[in-house]
Amino acid sequence: MKNLLAIVLFCLPAFGQAAYSGSALYQSAATYGAAVCGPPTYSCLNISTAAVPLPAQIPVWGTTNTPANNTNCTSSNPYVFQQCGNLVGAGIVQTPSDFGMPIVRCTDANTLGYASFWGTRDNGEPNIFASDDSWISLKYGNGDYILSFNGNSCAYTGISYGDQPVQASHTNPNVAYILEGVDNSQLYQDTYTKTGGFGGTWTVASHAELFDFINSYNSSTSIYNCLQNSYNGYPGWIASGSNWTGVFTTSQDDTLFVESFGNNNISNSVGVYLAVWKPSYGLNGGCDIWNTVTGTLWKHDGSCNITTPCPMTYQSYPTTPAFSVTPGNASGGTTVYAGTTGGNSNAYVNYSFAVTGCSISADNGTFTASASAAGSVTLSNSAGVSGATGCSALGTQVGPDMFKQHEAFASAGDSYILTDASAQNYMLNGVYSEGPWVWVEGTTTIAGKCGLYPTTYCTGHFGEGYSGLAVGQKWHAPFTSLNSAANIFAAGIDICDDDHFSWNHVDTTTQADDYPVMISWQDVGGTYSLLGGSTPPCPYYDEIDLTQTSGTLPGTTWRAAHNFNSGWSWNFEVQNAITLESYTGKYAVWVTDGEGQFGSTSGTTSCNVGGPDWQRSDNTDFTAYPGSGPGIFSNYIMPQNGGNSGNFIYQVQSCSGTPCATGPTEPTFPQGASATVTETPPGNITWVNTNNVSNCRSDILIVKLYDN
Repeated sequence: MKNLLAIVLFCLPAFGQAAYSGSALYQSAATYGAAVCGPPTYSCLNISTAAVPLPAQIPVWGTTNTPANNTNCTSSNPYVFQQCGNLVGAGIVQTPSDFGMPIVRCTDANTLGYASFWGTRDNGEPNIFASDDSWISLKYGNGDYILSFNGNSCAYTGISYGDQPVQASHTNPNVAYILEGVDNSQLYQDTYTKTGGFGGTWTVASHAELFDFINSYNSSTSIYNCLQNSYNGYPGWIASGSNWTGVFTTSQDDTLFVESFGNNNISNSVGVYLAVWKPSYGLNGGCDIWNTVTGTLWKHDGSCNITTPCPMTYQSYPTTPAFSVTPGNASGGTTVYAGTTGGNSNAYVNYSFAVTGCSISADNGTFTASASAAGSVTLSNSAGVSGATGCSALGTQVGPDMFKQHEAFASAGDSYILTDASAQNYMLNGVYSEGPWVWVEGTTTIAGKCGLYPTTYCTGHFGEGYSGLAVGQKWHAPFTSLNSAANIFAAGIDICDDDHFSWNHVDTTTQADDYPVMISWQDVGGTYSLLGGSTPPCPYYDEIDLTQTSGTLPGTTWRAAHNFNSGWSWNFEVQNAITLESYTGKYAVWVTDGEGQFGSTSGTTSCNVGGPDWQRSDNTDFTAYPGSGPGIFSNYIMPQNGGNSGNFIYQVQSCSGTPCATGPTEPTFPQGASATVTETPPGNITWVNTNNVSNCRSDILIVKLYDN
């Protein structure tokens, strides 16, 4: 305890001066005040591959309740630590002993209030730092707020927006891009002026319209050039104010702007139109639209339009893995669905396949491939053949992929746009591929598509560079060859967290993906609590890291910080602690509940931190607790589903057997105080509603990634 306090006091005056000694965990020892660490090499960061626990005493960003004056602040029980609350504490810097990089609390209950959640974004792609790190765009409740930042603290500038996407310019530190108007369809450029230094007066000097995705009108052709042009494939796209809109992103040189739009005329619509505008197209020019529902393109120059539609073109399907064929009989055969040996007849319906390489296991027969349902072949054999091995299939796409977008993002350059379908129920023609798809912007070419064989690395989030992407939990792949992924982590490292990527700091000179990608990890609703210094279940658990994607892979992973987040909030952004990298690579920002140390949304210093999500057939994590008071960690949950719309916390009331166990199906959790529900057998737990609601505040933390 004394050593930790000494470190904290040492670091408070200057955000980021190194206070640890070099060791084998680090690439070089840090010298106080020396310029030895910073982007893009991060030479003073931890590069071990072992699981790193939280400090036995985690930092407390506040002065009301501290380990010195409140024993709740020293507890390893999250339901005790949640009483170590500090509603205020913005500007306090702590340097945790786990990774040795200073972390500042950017916001508190005095910044804008205590009743709403702070947030960053629901993914890591947008650029929310000014290009010189002088301000940050942050979410509070349903609004977006511009906070100035001087490396040591944050201050509200007085500039705010409603529920509108805001993106910081990569090229001008005084410029932000905003989508506003009906369905966020109008693109504006705001230019800020600042007087009086940090904490001084900020004003919006100009608010200039760049483009209107709905009403851009070409007087020479008398047609609307973007969302309301007649080639969209659905009559009368209507700006309703309730159409779905996706994430707003721009290229690193601010020459390409990307947004996805839904269409309420389509049942259960999410993303239908992937719209791209470039300043070179002009204020009254057109935009390029990939209609992913029809698999067609409309171009800003009219070369693809309603009379001459342009279908998208795709790569050929890669060779499937080897599979075995069970013979049929003399009157039938065996149907093989290439790439899905489990027999999904709806998979890959837009592919034509040829089967090769079959090795017949008996001499007195042959296998003959014949045309069958799209996406499959039927292998017929003569009597007496016992089977075949080593068969494979090569397919050629013969029809467009049709899907509804989950999100779409600009790559670092202005050549590629990425989109994904996220889930099978977003597919419209039976082709199951979560994506992502890589579109060569302005053309009909789909340069790459993930989600076909091999599929193991395609699931998960992704981050975009100039020529490739980081995808899933541990892969990097070129845009034009997504099925040629390389593992970016060393062999044998098991990842047990969800991940989000942020790749805002890139090499704009060489436009090579030679700067590391940032990954933030979070176990959402997990049954682990790391308070007290227990060992995490895997490396990188609930951390903020940077990982090499170029050169020889797997390469180096630089570890910056733990996120000090429980993962138990009902709010999506707070649950996931999604981290965004600054454009300069000097800082990373995220939202966290601080394990419950920032007070409650009711304005009290203590809060209810929530609990793990319900887990199926879990007979290792729960214990009946007969006492009163805060109880123990292993007898609370806060179900994210199961009808728990009130975000109530439930406690194990009793277990009818040993050990305590959940059942195979999630029960419906009653919303009334003291109401109970019993698990489906062989589950044996009876849960009781504690009438406590998850209500811990969130605040913004920023870690400094250089040491002087």
